[in-house]
Amino acid sequence: MPVDAHSHPRTINIEWIGAEGLRAPPLTKPATLVELGISVAWEFSDATDDTIVANFRIPDEMDRLIAPTIALGWSSPVVDPGDDSKQATWQVEYLWTAPGEDVSAAAQGTLIVTESASTLAGGNGLVLSMVTLVAPSAEDICVHLRIKRLGAADSLGDVAHLTGICLSFVRDKFGSPYLEP
Repeated sequence: MPVDAHSHPRTINIEWIGAEGLRAPPLTKPATLVELGISVAWEFSDATDDTIVANFRIPDEMDRLIAPTIALGWSSPVVDPGDDSKQATWQVEYLWTAPGEDVSAAAQGTLIVTESASTLAGGNGLVLSMVTLVAPSAEDICVHLRIKRLGAADSLGDVAHLTGICLSFVRDKFGSPYLEP
């Protein structure tokens, strides 16, 4: 039975997947896992299309009527205060799957985002690049991602370090998805 938005107020939840939870594909221009400060990051070379992948179960309480977002958390040692022309271009391909569906199918969507490197912190300032996925179906339980820096096409001129990704989604405060009346 559907519930109304007043008795089930919605909240935004965030699932963080750090660099250690992401993987480089074995054959297709893999990014390199490197130490960065006190942690690790995936290093994407300049002038190449390095790639990482992620596969994870989506939260049961995700409201399937509202499209989730993915934020790519990245930085670059490029330092040029006030120069917004130093930009990284990211491509995110995704595939939602339900039990029994083909996990080797082509991507359902491809999203591209271009963002300027941080000109603060003397280089390596955190940047969040956001993409919005199409909402999953009620049966979907997994999302498969391929994240690529289009380094041959962007203007960053240096490496980019991806420290992790955030999945942001809507749920109600009681932990169940909101159902439209």
